Amino acid sequence: MKKADQITGAVLLAFSAFVVAESLRIPSETVAAGRTSFAPGAGFLPMWAGLVLAIFSIALIVTAMRRSAPAARGPALPRGPALVAVTLTALGLLAYVAAFERLGYLAATFLLNAYLLRGVMKVGWKSSLLTAFLASISLYVVFHVLLGIGLPRAGFAS
Repeated sequence: MKKADQITGAVLLAFSAFVVAESLRIPSETVAAGRTSFAPGAGFLPMWAGLVLAIFSIALIVTAMRRSAPAARGPALPRGPALVAVTLTALGLLAYVAAFERLGYLAATFLLNAYLLRGVMKVGWKSSLLTAFLASISLYVVFHVLLGIGLPRAGFAS
């Protein structure tokens, strides 16, 4: 795992550098009426996500270099129930991407969260639906209401 963590860290570090570089190339939006010019632009979130990823990538590389290699190795890929969970999560994310333009942010994100909680993690219906609702609405309030960042609505591509 030591070598795998080093390689993974290096790949993620390169990807984070790409994300930061590309986020800096995103053109600044014009300031909306009544808003200050200090409002975050379109590249704000990707840039900071790339920087956080870079920090975690460096931490992964450093910790992998400091530890000794384990004597026994486990399977490199998930098996059994873990493989099913990974596959179901990947399928859910693909469906989310496909449904995002048609359903918009709120509905697609609600459905993804509900699917992941109920279908993948096997949480009860009531908790799944409540958590999915609260997560979707909370992110909407933070980004759309507080930060003034427009989120996609249903049918925005047509």
